[in-house]
Amino acid sequence: MNNQNKSFIETFLKLESAGGILLIFAALLALIYANTPLQGFYQLFLSTPVEVRVGNLEIAKPLLLWINDGADSTNKCDIL
Repeated sequence: MNNQNKSFIETFLKLESAGGILLIFAALLALIYANTPLQGFYQLFLSTPVEVRVGNLEIAKPLLLWINDGADSTNKCDIL
């Protein structure tokens, strides 16, 4: 596929800064939802159960805890 046929999304996702831009957008969206009358939906979203199963191993916890664990693990990777 040549550059003329690539969509905006494909081009954007290949940018090195795409991850940071998406993270800022998600944070702004979360701030808006958390501080408006939509706060109930935001809390409901964060309490959504997320489950990972591999064989007999099962890890189930609310989305908020998965987010917090992911943020915590990225801070630990700075040591490398």
